[in-house]
Amino acid sequence: MGDKSIRVVTWNVNRRGAYALDALKGLAQPDVLTLQEVTFNQREDFEERLRVMGFKCCPDSQHHRGGKRYGNLIAVASRWTIDLVEPRYSKAKPPWCELLVQASVYVDGRSFLVINVHIPNGSNYGWKKIDTFNALRDVVSKAKGKPCIVAGDFNEPQLIPLQDGGRLVTWGQEWNARKGRFACWERWRDKDGQSGTGEKWDAAVRWIFEKHDEHNLRHACWEAHGHGVMPVSHVTRGKARWFDHMFVSPDFRVEQCEYLHKVRLEARSDHSALSARLVLDGRQRRRRTGDCQASSTDLASTSRPAGSQFDYSLARLITLLDEDTSGELGLAAIPIVNSASPSADGSPLQQTETRPGAVLTADRLRKHGKISPFVTRTRGGLVSTLPAAGRLETLPL
Repeated sequence: MGDKSIRVVTWNVNRRGAYALDALKGLAQPDVLTLQEVTFNQREDFEERLRVMGFKCCPDSQHHRGGKRYGNLIAVASRWTIDLVEPRYSKAKPPWCELLVQASVYVDGRSFLVINVHIPNGSNYGWKKIDTFNALRDVVSKAKGKPCIVAGDFNEPQLIPLQDGGRLVTWGQEWNARKGRFACWERWRDKDGQSGTGEKWDAAVRWIFEKHDEHNLRHACWEAHGHGVMPVSHVTRGKARWFDHMFVSPDFRVEQCEYLHKVRLEARSDHSALSARLVLDGRQRRRRTGDCQASSTDLASTSRPAGSQFDYSLARLITLLDEDTSGELGLAAIPIVNSASPSADGSPLQQTETRPGAVLTADRLRKHGKISPFVTRTRGGLVSTLPAAGRLETLPL
């Protein structure tokens, strides 16, 4: 295969008709496409439209098993070969097998595994969400050591800046005023009578996002843009979420990764699509992609004040600002966006004010490095907030 790149797109089409696929034209020309919430009465229409677009679909044997009206679909470029992989679970099967499908893809003498997952939301399906996470862990564990892509709608985590040295906030946690931080709730019983602790919920979610030594997967978006970046990928009842993800094994190098928000903003779905350009070559060069060119400086060598606690995105941003002496990258004068404090129920950040006159510089970030700002790129610029006593405040100017 050499250095030939592979474009992978994952998208929850929100039970729309096959016409939704037209939204991808001009935005992405994927080689591998993983879709979620494809209704079974629309599946043939999807397969036919995909065939016209130059894809072949993975044979489906899942939709008679679980009772859902919709499931997942995997398609690849027609010049490639794709075979369904029947899962063999060591423990319990997922509540709905049609929401966790996998296929082997063969191209130019090499093969890799694609796992397409849709984790059901907890508000409607309770602990079935965690049962699905556990089934995913079973499948991913068996794939360790093989070239693998895991993509889909995870309905996790909460859209809150990383806490406690770079840890996600899951829906197994809530704000604990007494402890002054997010902590696991004690116990919850769903409408089906199944109950469990917040620790159990939290651990099931955190495994795929943080236990890299156990599964060797990396988040494609964080590989491209820095640890902690959380673009909004889904909006429900007016609340922003970051639910759509792609994880890749060390066999893949992430060349580019971006969320295609246009498909959501044009109401083709309530989810943005996630697109990544990967190279299957076994090397692990990490590059800054997207709106900026790759940085030539090794992040490990970035100068850091003694005693500072830098998160990955902060170190990366300082490096880029240092290099951008001419302003070619457009990082020397970017708006800083104020964000409201999270509510008691842990609802996500809401942007409330923009200060276009603010200038974000490496010196300013170094000055506040001890409190580890959360820095992310948005369509309007950079959002920079400081977690302190449960509040999210704007980086001082």
